[in-house]
Amino acid sequence: MTILISFKFFGEKGIYAFSSCVFILANIQVLRQAQFFFQDTPVALGTISFSSIFLANNILTEYRGIKAAKTNVYLSFLLYTFFTLEIIITLSYNPKTDIHYSCMRKLFQNNATLLFSGVIGYLVSQLSDIYIFGALKQILPKRRFLWLRNIIGTGVSSLMDNIIFSTLAWYILTGEPVEMKSLVFTYILGTYWIRVLVALLGTPFLYFAKRLA
Repeated sequence: MTILISFKFFGEKGIYAFSSCVFILANIQVLRQAQFFFQDTPVALGTISFSSIFLANNILTEYRGIKAAKTNVYLSFLLYTFFTLEIIITLSYNPKTDIHYSCMRKLFQNNATLLFSGVIGYLVSQLSDIYIFGALKQILPKRRFLWLRNIIGTGVSSLMDNIIFSTLAWYILTGEPVEMKSLVFTYILGTYWIRVLVALLGTPFLYFAKRLA
């Protein structure tokens, strides 16, 4: 709903602001895992937030073009980079009496691997989604195929994101890599269905955005 409100009142600039905020928020949320009744393994809380950006880019690709969608990806990446640099500068100061310093240091500095993996996965998967969605629009341009373009684009790109992030974070860049079986079935495929579900639930919003375009 926030996506549509942003699009209604601010157009593509609203989508830019939404995606940038969500990208920063999701990279903080991904550091926190929670156990839900419908999932045997813990789920990173940033999963759903990340998935909403696919919808944002599909709205831009459909109604504003590929160039606008790519701008959204690059701008959100730039702002997140600026945010990260500001955090690094903040952590470079070590006041003797600041009781909050250790908490900030533990939250951001000790989880650099997750943050780096998330950024790489974000760039590759979001740009792939834009190109896949755009290519499908050329092949299946009619409005009745909008749902199919959304599901295929988001489905393929979400799987790419899961593969890249999970492989980097839990297998390559970690000192204690998980077993390959666990990597595939728990970390990659274990939360993939959530992303597909978000894509399905987001399809009506993609159609409704036509009225706001």
